[in-house]
Amino acid sequence: MSDIQRMGPISMSRSELIRSLISGSRQRAIQETIAALLVIVFFSGFLLNSSNTSVMRAGCALIVVTAVGIVVVVWAFALSDRSLANHPPDDTDHWLPVFHSQARLLRWVPVWYAGPICLGGWLFMLPSAFGVPVAMAAITLTWIAFLAGLTALNRRAACQIEAMAVSLADPQLK
Repeated sequence: MSDIQRMGPISMSRSELIRSLISGSRQRAIQETIAALLVIVFFSGFLLNSSNTSVMRAGCALIVVTAVGIVVVVWAFALSDRSLANHPPDDTDHWLPVFHSQARLLRWVPVWYAGPICLGGWLFMLPSAFGVPVAMAAITLTWIAFLAGLTALNRRAACQIEAMAVSLADPQLK
């Protein structure tokens, strides 16, 4: 049984499904922007500190560049209410690809979001554990767990959006 089948039927109108996707997209973009700004401010300070090792600085640079990239990507894919004004809810030829692109964006989180952040965080913390195998293993496992957690959360959200798309395609939906 697929993740979408396990979610069961969604009891919303077509218009409610679309408004939910738009709202979630905009909310996600705002949350990610706030988080990215905090990350950029925090790690820019470490990046500018000349006493940090080159490995730490490389980790900070990767985190800062990734945070900027995250903001660009989430706002590039963010939906607005104008989309609904331009395309009525029964225009499934327009809305189905929109739902699927939002789900695809979430499924690729390990590549464009979590992976670079985790690698940067690992590089940032690595010099403090250099030469201590237990500490290096703990840091590595922590970042792997963080990557796995972010991937699982975003995969679940992608499944929810795909379930909404299945409901949206139902010809009996009003």
